[in-house]
Amino acid sequence: MEYRLPELGEGIADATVTNIAVKVGQKVTSGETLIEVETDKANMPIDATSDMVISEIKVQKGQKLKVGGSILTYTTEPPVSSVPTSRQSSPSVPPPLI
Repeated sequence: MEYRLPELGEGIADATVTNIAVKVGQKVTSGETLIEVETDKANMPIDATSDMVISEIKVQKGQKLKVGGSILTYTTEPPVSSVPTSRQSSPSVPPPLI
């Protein structure tokens, strides 16, 4: 999936990347900073809105990026199987006939 630069405020069309806080393969939780950007008005972090694993970083420090521009691609980890332990048994083998 692709993560794009969100709206930064009224009248702000672009921003300059000042820091990249993640690396490819890194697990990130919701709220963690992905990159930091600078606009004419302020410096601000761009945070993850969900848990993710970084697949590819598409920006470089110093790059000017338009609102809606691609920052990175990511995947979400598959859910952990939650099979109850009582169901985790060896295959059914009938008892030997005596």
